[in-house]
Amino acid sequence: MTIKRLTVALDLTALDEKVLTYTQFLCKSLPIEKVYFIHVEQKLDLPASYLEKHPELNLPMDENLQAQMQTVVGQHLHLADGIQTEFDVLEGDLLNTLVRHSKVKMADLMVVGKRDDEAQADLISEKLARRALCSVLFVPETFSLDIQHILVPSDFSEHSHQALETAAQLSSVVQGDVIHVLNLFDVPTGYAKMGLSYEEFAADLKTYAEQDMQKFIQGVPLKDSTIETHVADIGSQDRAELIRDWLKKLDCQLLVMGSKGRTNVAAMFLGSLTEKLIKLDLKVPILVIKKKNESLGFFKALLDGQL
Repeated sequence: MTIKRLTVALDLTALDEKVLTYTQFLCKSLPIEKVYFIHVEQKLDLPASYLEKHPELNLPMDENLQAQMQTVVGQHLHLADGIQTEFDVLEGDLLNTLVRHSKVKMADLMVVGKRDDEAQADLISEKLARRALCSVLFVPETFSLDIQHILVPSDFSEHSHQALETAAQLSSVVQGDVIHVLNLFDVPTGYAKMGLSYEEFAADLKTYAEQDMQKFIQGVPLKDSTIETHVADIGSQDRAELIRDWLKKLDCQLLVMGSKGRTNVAAMFLGSLTEKLIKLDLKVPILVIKKKNESLGFFKALLDGQL
């Protein structure tokens, strides 16, 4: 999976500095060719009485906001020669406008900020993770760019493998970092019918998962990074909370995960898992890797007015 076109959402607040700082890292790590900066306004018109008191705002609002965007980008982002940029100010619903814009611009990855401890922002992020037609990176207010450890949860699916390959690309500019691949498995409730105890069945499943893990990581191109693998039984724990615990245990600075699993049921649970992780306020960026346009059915329904 190659990421060449970025859509970067700016809201013209202090959060933009964080978003642009991470965008800088992406542009150094990935073969980025074009960056689209977008700002979405609910309403662009201002009262005439207000404009009379503020003549400096007589410039059309979209041009005024575009100028603000260009200023903040110039302050916090320094792109290599050859990377093209475009600035768009659009009016409309934030979620739907971002989805449409990424589709029109054929973006490979969307970068958005996520405020800490803000329920409304979480709701938009959850919906965006589900509906976006491209991969999405959620940048929190608090994070470290000293990336030494990256966590990639895996169910050994194609989406998980794309997540691992993307993690390897991002780690290529960081010397000596470690990519941790984590597989969490469930012990089926019918294990007793096989004449095994829970512990015996869990041990068998772990052995098979470890074998699958070695096949899964083969052939992943690494530069100065290493891969460490982890296999664990979920037991009675919540999957999202367990991933959070592993993030802390391994001291990871980035979470990269696929958006879908090996089956339709797995896809449903993995989508739900992503939304749960967004709610947990992990204090690390979450990169959700999607096959481009895999949510196109939603987009068509959106255009048809069904959603």
